[in-house]
Amino acid sequence: MNYVFAIFIFITGVFANDLMKGFEAINQGDFIQAQIHLQKACDNKNAKGCFGLGLMHYRGDGAAQDYAKATIYYKKACDSGEVLGCFNLAAMHDTGMGAKRDKARAKELFKLACDMDYEAGCEEYKLLTEKGY
Repeated sequence: MNYVFAIFIFITGVFANDLMKGFEAINQGDFIQAQIHLQKACDNKNAKGCFGLGLMHYRGDGAAQDYAKATIYYKKACDSGEVLGCFNLAAMHDTGMGAKRDKARAKELFKLACDMDYEAGCEEYKLLTEKGY
C-alpha cells in the first residue's frame, strides 16, 4: 500500500502567520520553532497547522517519532476539513500505526478523502472495498 504523505500549503485565514512561520521553520530545519508555531495555528483551529504537527510527529521531526500523537493531530485536521488529515488518519487505522487497526474506519476515512476530490483516497477506498471491507 503506497501512502502519499504530502503537504499542500495554502496560506489563508487569520492564523496564517503562525502557519507560515511554522512551515518556514521546517524548511530551515528548526523543528522546535516549527512545533511552537504550528501548535499555535492548530490551537486556533487551523487545520493545516494540525496536519503539520501530525506529520512532524509521524516523521519524528524535532521529537521522538510518535504515531499516537500523529493520529491525534491528523484527526483534528480531518475534523476541520483538511483532506490530507483525513487520508493520513485513514492510513493510520488501515495499518494500525498509532491507532487501533480498523479497516472499516479506514475505509470510511478514505471515502471522506475521496469525497473531497483526493484521488489517492478514492484508490484506497476502492482497494478496501474490493477486499470486502
